[in-house]
Amino acid sequence: MSDTGPHRVHNDDGFLLDESSRRYAVIDAMGASGGGYFAARAVERCLMERQDPASSLLAAHQVLRDLRPEMGPVRADVTLVNLSVATLHLAHSGATAAHLLRGDSVTRLTRSYAWLDIQVQAGHVTPSEVHLDRICRNVRVHDLGFDEDLQIDTAVVSIAAGDTIVLTSDGIWRYVTDEDFISTSKAPTPELACRSLLERARTAGSDDVMTVLVTTVPR
Repeated sequence: MSDTGPHRVHNDDGFLLDESSRRYAVIDAMGASGGGYFAARAVERCLMERQDPASSLLAAHQVLRDLRPEMGPVRADVTLVNLSVATLHLAHSGATAAHLLRGDSVTRLTRSYAWLDIQVQAGHVTPSEVHLDRICRNVRVHDLGFDEDLQIDTAVVSIAAGDTIVLTSDGIWRYVTDEDFISTSKAPTPELACRSLLERARTAGSDDVMTVLVTTVPR
């Protein structure tokens, strides 16, 4: 589920929702003069064509770099997961996020490569300052389309029946709490869970494009 927010004309976010192969991704693209919209669509197509998470991101990275002569610099944050019976395979770059919800616990599976978030982790700025600085908030250390040699985080995570996986753009995860995530896991359907997180982020002040995917491991 995706929402353009109050200020955008085009939706620069994207997603992959492939229930048959249990592959899910959230994309947050950036580019001038509508380039983010076309970048997001290009990444969506690329992810649909491949199965391995890391090689999917590498291929999408090259697609974005190939668009530069036509569209100028375009970039994208991507978090992609493949689910099997007992494991989650993840590939990630940028400032999108994956969270694993199990009972009343919330585990973030990704780190943010937004420059300001790295400064928070180092203790140089506070989380509240990240919300206030809308320009620097969009500066990335790593994401698709920018680095010549892309850095991708990968992980294999054990999952269990009843676990909920939530993928979000930073227009959502910056504005919601662990309690919001836990409440989401108790929603009767994934659609209602997504809608709940969108509304909570909007109420908390998010004015960015917001995208969220929710899936639950079958019992």
